[in-house]
Amino acid sequence: MKTIYSQNICKVGHYFLGSSFKCCFMPDYIYEGFCPICGKGVVWTNYVDNSELDNLFYIPIELFRVIPTTRTKICIKNSDNTYNEIIKTIVGVYRVPTKEEVKDFRRYIYEDESNI
Repeated sequence: MKTIYSQNICKVGHYFLGSSFKCCFMPDYIYEGFCPICGKGVVWTNYVDNSELDNLFYIPIELFRVIPTTRTKICIKNSDNTYNEIIKTIVGVYRVPTKEEVKDFRRYIYEDESNI
């Protein structure tokens, strides 16, 4: 059984993973789900075959990061002189890779089957 998942970027530029089964038959098919961060639709999808636990066709998405994810700790002093800590997270933003970049960066694995 094939194990396939998708790498997705939404309209805002958030990156997230999804599950899908259309990889081999519809390579230009866009994931139909919505971004779990902002709820916007998906504008880019790349399907990864992990059937052999090798992440075939995976694209190293960090190459397309525009704004990194940041976390900031904020301490707020209460009226009774105690403090509350709040962690503020700004989610990273990614640009959509061009078709040429997708072709260049998709990880293809070719095995020499003559030694089997």
